[in-house]
Amino acid sequence: MKHLLFLLLLSLSLVFTGCDVNDSLFPESESESDLKSAELKMVPIKGEIQSHVTAYQNGVPVQGILSGNMTHLGQLIAEKSIFNTTSLTLDEATWTISWEMSGATCAANGDFMYYHLSGTFNIPANELIAHIEIENGTGRFKNAVGYAEVSGYADDPMAITTMYMHCEGLISNVGSGK
Repeated sequence: MKHLLFLLLLSLSLVFTGCDVNDSLFPESESESDLKSAELKMVPIKGEIQSHVTAYQNGVPVQGILSGNMTHLGQLIAEKSIFNTTSLTLDEATWTISWEMSGATCAANGDFMYYHLSGTFNIPANELIAHIEIENGTGRFKNAVGYAEVSGYADDPMAITTMYMHCEGLISNVGSGK
């Protein structure tokens, strides 16, 4: 019996001696390794968005909410889709505002997509041109990256309360959120 126990311990020690501590005793399933090496695929994203100013500082819009529809998000939940202006300058020669803002859009299912926007608004032409960088999110937008080009106009270029925007771009493969 002692010899049998000794042989059992010896054979187990030989098995584990040959194993690397980084090797799993259980091989990865095919689907797990496929997910780890999945190619980043970009898919189209577009939408019709309205920004509604909720706060001003010295007459300048600094905070607000977003409403509208976007592919992969559906109908935005406006009270959770917010933006904050982070910088703003006015070129008095051309009456063009350059600004940056960041925020989150809340999808119909409650997932968030985070973004940063850089844009210009020409007051006399009532013309908005902007670029959005999609930077992560929650749920199905976790680790999402992408961009959108934006064009639009304001309800009143001299006293902006709402801007109407059309967005088109690409976003990395959007997950299922599961």
